[in-house]
Amino acid sequence: MADFLEERFCDLIRYGSSWQDDYAVQIVKTAGGQEYRSMTHPFPLRKFDVSYLLTRADTAAQLLALWHRAHGQYAGFRARCFDEWSSNGTTGTPTETDQLTKKVSSTVWQLRKWYGTDGTAGASGYPYRVIYKPVSGTVKVAVNGTLVAGPGANWTIDTTTGRITLSAGVAATIVADNVRAGFEFDFMVRFGSALVIGQDYPNHRSADGVILQEIIAP
Repeated sequence: MADFLEERFCDLIRYGSSWQDDYAVQIVKTAGGQEYRSMTHPFPLRKFDVSYLLTRADTAAQLLALWHRAHGQYAGFRARCFDEWSSNGTTGTPTETDQLTKKVSSTVWQLRKWYGTDGTAGASGYPYRVIYKPVSGTVKVAVNGTLVAGPGANWTIDTTTGRITLSAGVAATIVADNVRAGFEFDFMVRFGSALVIGQDYPNHRSADGVILQEIIAP
């Protein structure tokens, strides 16, 4: 993947900013009015429209510094969504059985978060978001519904990839791929637009319409 900065987009996002989720759906319409729909991929894709009110010029300098470290739209970085940062609902305290993980190998399991599970899924199944950037110190793991002590000898977590590595002993006890986890997480994003800084008056700078685009496949 392109370069990634393991730092979080600064927390000065003001209320009044917005985000949206979308899916990569291709729609072809015929002359008779019919629609043929297909999905390029099944993952939700989030976009943030971040409005900044920078009351001091040095705050604008911090944003500009990140823009340059990322080489504009090239490198990714972390961003926290104030409306959703937990595996337990959107902002609940994580528990070890929140989300079913994805098996990569017998000892390696990928964090993910499922959506829409309060209803019956269609033919495409339930959508989920692969979680690559869990917050350090927040991950809990359960095997067969039982909390497994850790991180440590039983399991470890790579907070740069979202992958849990189980010990061989713990992995040997898994029944029906029942490895679940709870966690806080950041979104993996990049700048999705140019950065425009307004020189409103001395020592005051503003930046409106800064777009952050989620990266779903590093």
